Amino acid sequence: MISVFSEDDRFRDEYNANTANAKGEITMCEIYDKILMEGEAKGREEGEAIGIAKGRLSVLADLVKNGIITIMQAAEQEKMSVEEFSKLTGLAVR
Repeated sequence: MISVFSEDDRFRDEYNANTANAKGEITMCEIYDKILMEGEAKGREEGEAIGIAKGRLSVLADLVKNGIITIMQAAEQEKMSVEEFSKLTGLAVR
């Protein structure tokens, strides 16, 4: 019923997968908990990736500010244009 009203097949698919593999009954709460946990794990992974990317940008920006590398070298390291790197880090293009 949830799949029909929400137009989301994850509940039905999860129910079918679990009842085919399990001898006992599975409740909708258990299915919801599993889907919720999968969503949280995906969110953590995406958050970590964003954090790592921001950390790299911050380190490269500091290297540019300290004159260790050029803004062009930093942008090349991140495979982006100098303008995009400048916009993301707040550094002025010289």
